[in-house]
Amino acid sequence: MREYVPKIGQAYIRVTGERLGKFVEFEFSIDDEDLTVELILPHEAFKIFCDKHQA
Repeated sequence: MREYVPKIGQAYIRVTGERLGKFVEFEFSIDDEDLTVELILPHEAFKIFCDKHQA
């Protein structure tokens, strides 16, 4: 069964750095590039996150 992901607007991701060669630091926003959250994920999880949000 596929996970349901509602379409809530255009997602934006801006990579801001990398930590220890293992983690991606980035900002994530939906529809408003001025309103963001800062996140850190391992590289593989970051790729999955981007694919899931089509960003």
